[in-house]
Amino acid sequence: MKYFNKTLVSLLALCAFTFSFTSCDNDDDNVVGSEIPDFELASEQMRVKIGTENKQAIDVESGAGEYAAYSLDETIAQVVEEDGQVFIEGLRNGQTTIIVSDAGSRYRRIAVSVYTTEVLTLSETSFNLEAPLGFNATAEASVVLGNGEYTIESDNAAVTASIDAETGEITINGRGRLEEYTAVVTVTDCTGISATIEVTVVGSTTPFTADDLDAIKANNTVGITFDNGRDDLYNYGTNVAAVQSNGKMRVGITFYSYYYTYVEYNGDLTVGTKTDGTFSANYSWRYSQQACDVEVIQNTGSRIWIIFSWVDMENETLHRGYIIQNI
Repeated sequence: MKYFNKTLVSLLALCAFTFSFTSCDNDDDNVVGSEIPDFELASEQMRVKIGTENKQAIDVESGAGEYAAYSLDETIAQVVEEDGQVFIEGLRNGQTTIIVSDAGSRYRRIAVSVYTTEVLTLSETSFNLEAPLGFNATAEASVVLGNGEYTIESDNAAVTASIDAETGEITINGRGRLEEYTAVVTVTDCTGISATIEVTVVGSTTPFTADDLDAIKANNTVGITFDNGRDDLYNYGTNVAAVQSNGKMRVGITFYSYYYTYVEYNGDLTVGTKTDGTFSANYSWRYSQQACDVEVIQNTGSRIWIIFSWVDMENETLHRGYIIQNI
């Protein structure tokens, strides 16, 4: 049996107040001589939901009477008396200890866990994502009601998920693959309750959405972007937008005939889909006449916007890029 030191006992005696607890043994109030009954509580671990309406009684099964109780952290839980009965009231999420003593100077601890809800509620329970092959589509959700200290995990490596442990803000990324697949993302709080989000991901070979195309056409920064990386060769090289000796239109950048990044295709600079497109690069990337789809999506007369793409079936990856160039 563990006892507390005299200093702590004195402090508790000053702070605590004595109650007449409900007891299962009617003989507790008639302690004679050395026949002091064992000091036993009905429970030494309690989960208490926040709110006055959810308070829980402290029940003493046996003891020497003159019981007193005190919370070690009254910001988490407090001891209150109503009609001669003593209760623990939860105030905020967390863990604390209630100390209970009897007339025999014996002490017992009740480990108290205070929580908000028994059910973890999320803003979303499922997502259907469409992602370009090899790229991620992103979805966001949040914890509507929970007990804090959140963790998250996905049962499929192709879907990654993160959560703010404090606010419960969730970010989910699903990588596009050739075959449709499903993942289950599980969110758990500090009390161990959990909720799930089912994520279905469909791979797409469409390089850019309508919103993507609008954003590209609104972009006036000259340069080449490929697979989400940007080529800085435009800082050094020479723009080219002319028909070459092979009869194809070339649009891109060259530097001393050795470094280059460009697309070539059959056709002119007018808006529309082109044929026999290729992508070549020898600077930020290394490609030699890689077959690709090419489309001029905008031409203002002084500047041109071109998109290009191809699918690497073996690696389940859609390569894509765009060129914005003065002409």
